[in-house]
Amino acid sequence: MKYIQWLTAIAVLCSFTLAGKWIQPRNVQSDNSESLVPDLRLKHEDSLETAPKSPEWVVVENGFNQKGNASYYANKFHGRRTSSGAVYHKDSLTAAHKTLKFGTLIRVTNLSNDSSVIVKVTDRMGRTPHVIDLSLAGAKKLNFVRNGIAKVKIEEVKQL
Repeated sequence: MKYIQWLTAIAVLCSFTLAGKWIQPRNVQSDNSESLVPDLRLKHEDSLETAPKSPEWVVVENGFNQKGNASYYANKFHGRRTSSGAVYHKDSLTAAHKTLKFGTLIRVTNLSNDSSVIVKVTDRMGRTPHVIDLSLAGAKKLNFVRNGIAKVKIEEVKQL
C-alpha cells in the first residue's frame, strides 16, 4: 500500500515539474519559440468586451401578444412526441400553444416577478383555460414551479 502512495506522489511531482517547464509566462521569453502545452490564461486583448455576446431579441412589430395563465408539462410527458413530431424533453425551453405556428419563438414574462424566458412552440394544447403550457425548464426560469400556475405575458420575438 505504501508503494502505491509513493508512486502516486512521484507521479504528481513529475507532472507539476513538467507542466512548469512547458508553460511559460507571457512576459518571459524562452529559448524555444513554441511550448509543448499551450498557455490557457487569458491574454490582455481577450477581455469581456471582445467575447461573443448573447443573442439579442426584439419583439416582432404587429406580432402576437397575449396575457393569461401559464402552466407547465407534467413529468409523465418527458420523452413523448409532441404535435410537431419533436420529442419533448423537460430540460428544453419549449412550449405548447393553441394557435401559434410550430417553431415560433416567444418571450414569456412572469408578471408577478418580471422574469422572462424565450421558448419555442413545439406542441398544441387541448381544452384548457391556460394560454400556454411551458416545459419544466421554462417554468423554473420563470420561478413558478411551486405554484403550478402563473399570470404571464406572451410576445412573439425574433433574433436580431
